[in-house]
Amino acid sequence: MQSAARVVRLRPRLGCTLSAVLGVTIAACFSPAKAATIVAPVTATAATTFISSSGNDYSILNTIDQSGLSLGYVSGETDFDIYLAGNPSHTSRANGNEWFSRDYGTRRLASQTVTYGFSELTSINAFALWNEEFAGIGTTQLLSSLDGLTYTLLSTITPVRSTFAPGSTIIPYSAQVFSFDLTSMLFFRLVIANCPGPPSGQSSYRGCGIGEVAFSAELGPVDNNPIVPLPAALPLLGSALGFFAWMGRRRKACN
Repeated sequence: MQSAARVVRLRPRLGCTLSAVLGVTIAACFSPAKAATIVAPVTATAATTFISSSGNDYSILNTIDQSGLSLGYVSGETDFDIYLAGNPSHTSRANGNEWFSRDYGTRRLASQTVTYGFSELTSINAFALWNEEFAGIGTTQLLSSLDGLTYTLLSTITPVRSTFAPGSTIIPYSAQVFSFDLTSMLFFRLVIANCPGPPSGQSSYRGCGIGEVAFSAELGPVDNNPIVPLPAALPLLGSALGFFAWMGRRRKACN
């Protein structure tokens, strides 16, 4: 009778242990990902800038100050996905709102380099671009750097051209989002190979343009080696179930 009573007392402990192991394993398998936060760079430089004879402002800084956006955000606080789901558009009014490169006219368009800098090491996994509608940018390499000297290629993109707004017509355009592996960086660089420019017959200008940029960030350090990644957690679950099945058979044999 003592042996039977001992078995009765042990079984609840076995069930509790199994529940605990399964709980930890399932939590490791299905723990939710961090919410992405929208982040704006704090510095911006461009290889060239269009100098207007009328004094209009086409500085690259216009692409990081939210000028021209229909909906603002708080850098480092606003949820990236929720913000973009609101379809914030950018005005096609250029002065003080957009960047333009120098005008290459009939000459071969040289590649353009634009570099953005963050206030601290930031983990980025997506780039939001409001592709300026008059000139825009075409095939572009996205690169990252930790020191501003050595850059690593993240991706090569070809943004869709925004709807052209002729004359004084205002046609707002939406953001395009380009994702890549989560990467820690202090600098983000665009190497622009070509730009669509205005439609034939609309303007003689041949250069590049950007309306606004923003980034999706996971604030905090990048965890490149998680303790229990998904592929490892599933075998752990199988091992736990196998162990307790063996324990059950062993106790039944003893009885």
